[in-house]
Amino acid sequence: MLFGNGSKPLAGGLMIAVMAIFSFSAAAAAGDDFDFQKGASIASALAQSRAQNRILLTENKVPGCAERDFVSVEIVKEPAMMAKSAEVKEKKWQEQWTVSRCGEQVGYLVFFTEIGIGGTFFSIVENE
Repeated sequence: MLFGNGSKPLAGGLMIAVMAIFSFSAAAAAGDDFDFQKGASIASALAQSRAQNRILLTENKVPGCAERDFVSVEIVKEPAMMAKSAEVKEKKWQEQWTVSRCGEQVGYLVFFTEIGIGGTFFSIVENE
């Protein structure tokens, strides 16, 4: 036995820590291909990476173009804090992300909601 008797919680904790490190490393690596100016998006690197992947899933459904690049991001609605309860605060904001699709500029509104230490959620709408 590697950890001895009664050390299952320690082994489980170490496994969770190792998995978290790999998850954050993968998320940081996925966000490395952003062409956005540094500091333009206020979302965490993980939230940016997930939003980028969601947009690319939408983009992949558009036929006839395989060239897509993220061009810019701009804060459309500044973050606003709201108290959900005495303990839980919620921050909401909106960003405009622009993708170059074979030379054509396509915009996406990204609505972010950050809930305390519970994480960041988002939804995406393509601008018409």
